[in-house]
Amino acid sequence: MHQSFREVDLNNDPILVLSCGHALTMSSMDGVMEMKDYYVGLVDENFGTTIFTSLCPLPGKEVKQMSCHICREPIAEILRYGRRIKYAQLGMRSKKYLRQQINLGRQARLALQKTESLLELKQAEFIALLSRDTAYPQDVAPQIRELRAPPCELRCIPEALFLNIADIYKLPPEHQAHWIRYIRPAVSSYRKFRKINEKACNAPSRQLFEASVSHLFRGMMLNPLDEFDNLPSQETKLASEVIDVCILECGLSADGFDGSSFIESLQEMINVLLLVDYQATRALHKVGIASGWYWFVDDLNECIHLYLDRIIVIAKEKKYDRHLAYARLAMMDVLCKKIQLLGKKPILLGARVERLALVDSLIESFWNERNQMHTDCPVGIKDDCLRKSRILEEKFYVATRIARSETFYAPVTKEEKAELFRAMSHDIRGTGHWYRCPNGHTYVIADCGMAMQTSQCPECGATIGGLNHELLTDNVYDAEFEQLAGQP
Repeated sequence: MHQSFREVDLNNDPILVLSCGHALTMSSMDGVMEMKDYYVGLVDENFGTTIFTSLCPLPGKEVKQMSCHICREPIAEILRYGRRIKYAQLGMRSKKYLRQQINLGRQARLALQKTESLLELKQAEFIALLSRDTAYPQDVAPQIRELRAPPCELRCIPEALFLNIADIYKLPPEHQAHWIRYIRPAVSSYRKFRKINEKACNAPSRQLFEASVSHLFRGMMLNPLDEFDNLPSQETKLASEVIDVCILECGLSADGFDGSSFIESLQEMINVLLLVDYQATRALHKVGIASGWYWFVDDLNECIHLYLDRIIVIAKEKKYDRHLAYARLAMMDVLCKKIQLLGKKPILLGARVERLALVDSLIESFWNERNQMHTDCPVGIKDDCLRKSRILEEKFYVATRIARSETFYAPVTKEEKAELFRAMSHDIRGTGHWYRCPNGHTYVIADCGMAMQTSQCPECGATIGGLNHELLTDNVYDAEFEQLAGQP
């Protein structure tokens, strides 16, 4: 209903003058500012005005900032509409923040692609610098292995934990020096994603949430009446109870992070850690399990496991179904890496029961993740996820057999063995003899072929060889390769 100012009762419907100089009645301005979407109101039938009595939940979607209907200057200074104005400003700040996060993420991913190519080019040079360790590794004290059990207050794993490895894992200082030089580009990528993740934990919505709760808390502690001059329904005695009331009244999410950029940056940090884990595993293959590299790789796997646990929890809460499916696939991959690493280590006397219990635990976790992924995977990516799952299942089956000391290899033909024998014969001195380690892996002793020292099997780490021409009792002659010595 259109009225002239002459017809307006200013006592019941006052005139509001904007900063631009244009004016509207309060009832008209209430309509422009969509007050019915933010407050519960009662209409005064006599005067046609609305009295607002309580809060409505916030819309949960982006709203535009309102402006003067004549000059289009934003309306931002009238306290009556502060809730609507601030919510619109939050939307604008959040959109700007999201654009910044997307750009930072795109730049960091491009840098990570370059890092992967650079590490691939320098990998052979790095591996060649490492010397092989011959002493069997002793367990490193768990309390100093922060990479696998970081302090609870740390949201992100500091990159120093996978750089300073000499003291923790009893590695030669030169190994650490080579490692730091080689892995530095990956550390730079990790640091970029970590900063994006930290920024996601301090999104505009989080800043406003903390400021709002703090403001409401101070107000409630000083004055028990709410903004509508109502007394609380019950007396609040504890500060924690007041804070709970403030959180409900604030109406903003209290999860502490912006969902999309938080979970995506966390996923990329895992990708960097997987890259670091791959490079450390290559170093382990060169140096052998008789070194601290074994424990370093073990801790990296556990660190990735912890990150993936966090992603799975967040993705389930926030309904990020694609992220959840890919996180479960990554978890299957990490569990496969764990059991493969376990299989490289021989079962010590008296430790078989403990070893099999650990293997069974990993098997249970693997198939739980697999079944959950198959059940919850979104239709759009299901075919791709199932294909990757089948590949991981095959790898996991082989790794499980080896970890249980059930030797598992693809059949080798007699012709292939003959080719291997001829190739090795050119490199060994003397006649040489062929043997098998306790887990069935073939090895050769050069010169006279008799055992004069012990070493570790490069496949499983079991002790091989012997002393004073006496073969270890759990090593045996490889009759099949010995027979090849007499063939042309």
